[in-house]
Amino acid sequence: MAWLGACAVAAPLVPQALAMPTRDMVFRVHRSGSPIGWLNTTFVRVGDQVTVRTKLDLSVYAAFIRVFRYLHTSEEVWRGAKLLSLSADTNNDGKVYRVRTTPAPGGLQIEGPVATVTAPADSLTTNCSWNPAFVRQRMLIDCERGRYVPMTVQPLGDKTLKVMEASRTATGFRTTLPHAEGEIWYAANEWVHGLFRTKGETLVYERES
Repeated sequence: MAWLGACAVAAPLVPQALAMPTRDMVFRVHRSGSPIGWLNTTFVRVGDQVTVRTKLDLSVYAAFIRVFRYLHTSEEVWRGAKLLSLSADTNNDGKVYRVRTTPAPGGLQIEGPVATVTAPADSLTTNCSWNPAFVRQRMLIDCERGRYVPMTVQPLGDKTLKVMEASRTATGFRTTLPHAEGEIWYAANEWVHGLFRTKGETLVYERES
């Protein structure tokens, strides 16, 4: 999963503790105005570690027959700004991808279906939209394919969005990755809305809880 601009944000990138949300997140995902699934992200704290679990489950139906299924699950273990481990599995309509990490000098070794690469341990992943520092990154760990990919970000300014039946002022960013682009919106540093465009499709993510 990714959030996608034309120019990189000029803010300096410095290691920092992750801004862990205080509650779990649920988004309803829409395609062409119709709901097609859910994105769920949970946060489990044990001592100084936080386990972040993500599940994206999408299905498209035609005449009551499912014609497309996408299921992605991941588990990230964080200590402060350091990613200790990542485990992710994706079924993209029958194409299965598996990503795992192991500690390596200078960071994490990422084993994916495309290649094995090494990334700094303070890197964010493509599933870290819940962290406002996401839009200050220039590189991300791709949770679906196990790549270390560039991202560009363009500020979109502020607008009013309806979030969980309330009007909130949100700040948006257009983000571009090699395989997709979109928008991500934060209200008071909380992720509240998103778009994801890839392969001619636009998916809208609306915060439910």
